[in-house]
Amino acid sequence: MLAATCPMLQSAACALSAKRISRQLSSPRSGRRTQLDLEHTHLTIPNWDKINWHYQIIQFYDEAIRQLKDALMPDAIDARFQNGEEFPEDILGVVAIMSMFELMDAPGVEWRAHLSALPLLNEVSQMTINLSNPLDHSRDHGRRSIFWSFARQDVISAFVHETQTFLNLDDRTLWNGFGLDTSDFGISMSKQELSHFSPPEIWREGSSPEESVSNAMTWILGRIINYITSGDSLNPLDFSRPTRRQAFFSVSQEALLERWCLLNTDLRRWYQSRPPTFNPSARSRITAADGCSSDVAAAFERTWYNVPMCAAAMQSYYMGRILLLMNRPQESTAIRSTVASRLKCYQDTERHVLNHSRQICGISLSMPPEAVRIHSLQPLYVAGQCFSRPHERQTVLDLLLGVERDLGWTVTYYVNKLREDMDTGIIGSVVVMDQFKQKFGSFSSVVHGLIVSSILIPAALSSFFGGKLADWVGRPKSIFVGALIFGVGAAIEAGAVHLAMFIVGRVIEGLGEGLYLGTLVVYICEVSPPKQRGPLATGPQLLITMGIVVGFFTCYGCERLYSSMAWRTPFTVLACISVLFSFSFLCLPESPRWLTLKNRLSDTARVWEYLEVNEADREELIEDENHIQETISNSLAPTGSILAPNTLDQVVSQCSHISKAKEATLFEAFGSDVRSRTFLGLFLMGMQQLAGIDGVLYYAPLLFQQAGMSSDQATFLASGVSGLVIFVVTIPALLYADSWGRRQNVILGGIGLTIVMVLIGSLYAADAVHQSTGAGRWIVIVCIYLFAAIYSVSWAVSCKIYAAEIQPQRTRASATCLAHGSNWVSNFFVALITPVLLAKSSCAAYFLFGACTLLTVVVCLFWMPETKGKSLEEVEKSFNKVT
Repeated sequence: MLAATCPMLQSAACALSAKRISRQLSSPRSGRRTQLDLEHTHLTIPNWDKINWHYQIIQFYDEAIRQLKDALMPDAIDARFQNGEEFPEDILGVVAIMSMFELMDAPGVEWRAHLSALPLLNEVSQMTINLSNPLDHSRDHGRRSIFWSFARQDVISAFVHETQTFLNLDDRTLWNGFGLDTSDFGISMSKQELSHFSPPEIWREGSSPEESVSNAMTWILGRIINYITSGDSLNPLDFSRPTRRQAFFSVSQEALLERWCLLNTDLRRWYQSRPPTFNPSARSRITAADGCSSDVAAAFERTWYNVPMCAAAMQSYYMGRILLLMNRPQESTAIRSTVASRLKCYQDTERHVLNHSRQICGISLSMPPEAVRIHSLQPLYVAGQCFSRPHERQTVLDLLLGVERDLGWTVTYYVNKLREDMDTGIIGSVVVMDQFKQKFGSFSSVVHGLIVSSILIPAALSSFFGGKLADWVGRPKSIFVGALIFGVGAAIEAGAVHLAMFIVGRVIEGLGEGLYLGTLVVYICEVSPPKQRGPLATGPQLLITMGIVVGFFTCYGCERLYSSMAWRTPFTVLACISVLFSFSFLCLPESPRWLTLKNRLSDTARVWEYLEVNEADREELIEDENHIQETISNSLAPTGSILAPNTLDQVVSQCSHISKAKEATLFEAFGSDVRSRTFLGLFLMGMQQLAGIDGVLYYAPLLFQQAGMSSDQATFLASGVSGLVIFVVTIPALLYADSWGRRQNVILGGIGLTIVMVLIGSLYAADAVHQSTGAGRWIVIVCIYLFAAIYSVSWAVSCKIYAAEIQPQRTRASATCLAHGSNWVSNFFVALITPVLLAKSSCAAYFLFGACTLLTVVVCLFWMPETKGKSLEEVEKSFNKVT
């Protein structure tokens, strides 16, 4: 009634509605959309898909804020009091709506600031209204509705931020003034006392017993949250709070238990005294015809209520039950209980918690009205934390994402806490297997992220010192050691009996991978003739892409095994392949350049002959370019002297002795003569990851879901098809690596990557990607594949070769391994920031990756000389000209 005559309320309500519609059109899809979902999200606005909803939001929001500022001017306030309007229902109503407007985006710190003035409502509660006037009945109901809207937001904020509510829940005057009957012993909830909540006359004006009882549940839930969060910190301000709201520092166990029992009594009295409308009107089992798996059908049943607010209140009740059960203080006893009795107590608690969690999900599975689904986010999140079985947790995720999809409410906070990250190759497929979770149990997204990323940082650390090991023992032996360590780590993973052992295996894998991966590229570059170096050095990249494909389909096949061998088999195969790979390098010849560095000239000649490299193609093994130029230009030196050696053997012998006398160290890669090219290698290998390729591969299912694909389709397209695309396009990259050239490949590839990333980001920024209609989503899907293809034929190939080619002999191994370490660190950084960026904005990640590729293109245009087909010594000359 008030909104019909108040333009300010109309503008605020329209801004909220426009924002909701806009969020519906841009939110990521989740799961299959049933006919019932479509009925809930059907829009009857003509040409709704052609309206610029962002503009509508700004227009209505600006109008509402302008009118609110005018209403808060001193002259306007004085005029209200002169007209007898003591309670500003319209102003508080607009504030409540605009606070809800902020809540739709995310329950962040900024939104909580909107509630900081809630304690001032205590003054509003003192304003009296004449209930003999029928018009004042409506005004009183509006006043209470606004207050309880704020109270619910306050409870949500306290729950999300794990802190106290702004409103003092022990202030009897405040809560009694808004229709709640409280006392020092809790809440009055007998059936005879229900009339104390609201006079019967007001029920006819829009209030009802159901509304009053639901409000009582909000108050009880807020007290439970305050009880749980009171002991989280020792804030000095806690001691200035009322007695019942102080932190539990120095509070006895008996006092804690007394407070817990009081809350438990309130919750039990509320449940026992609830009206009949709070009982389910119907229940039904989920069947296969509903499109759900047999596991989901066995775990949940749909629950309906005749009155929607009763469904929301019951979800809050079950949430409160779970929070109390999980936070019960230990009861003091004279005689310690037995292990069996304690274990039975824990089992009973688990049984009750799981039952309450399934009740919460059952209510949401019945697809209640929108107002109920909006208030179901917190109960669903609590339920999701209690489940350990994958199908139950996935059901919670689908329900949460369904709220965002259908109603436009952001669920990022809750989903990020429950969703498990995604990975490439074997590990990403293994950790989501039911058999893996049956062995190690379900774990949080933080633990999942630790499992996935535990290989990255060890690999980065070991790669920093891999070059020194390669210079010390030789290239093949260094690769042998690294691959063998990697195989040992995979074997530990295959035989893991607990999660800690599995993570240790991942760490050992990372140490081994960092040792051999960078050295492998160095070895190939050093044994390859200049004209074949590009294709040969591309071989490892082709094998990596093949490993991604084989890893996915191996896990896909093993998933059908019912024992733990479903996840142990891929790691067993990986361990066997790694051991075979490592021992094969004991049969390969040493790098001729390393032999020259060690002054083993006879061995160098034998290796060149073994490799069948023609004399014409054998590169000059001269290490110090400046010294050689000096010896050549000195025509006055006697023939055969140290300054002017007259044979190649003398030159080699001289330079080898110099090299041996001056053994390279890790920090020599930053010497004045090679510092610039070392930094260029670090930059290129770091930016190779900051282009976003691993962000695309790790989180491709999420990207496809944002573009409108279902979760099942997204998983297959991301893990299977993406791997096949990358593998296929790597083949021509291998064949034509030298034909394209390093500089040209990096620059043109970077331009292509920039265009693709900017295109995707622009589509999301312009709100052109819709889940069910339009060509925007298909353009995004094609662009993701195009990005992977361009990257695989350009940066994936050229950057690794280039980082090794530009280094002189003495620093090649150490500098190349340092560059690979930069790659690992960037990989870890991308894995961390990608989900954060995708959660904050659908376009931010793409613009960031596009900016990184564009920056790389600019740097390469000015500071990257061509190395295609040149000897490693000729590369030094080219680089010196550029620098």
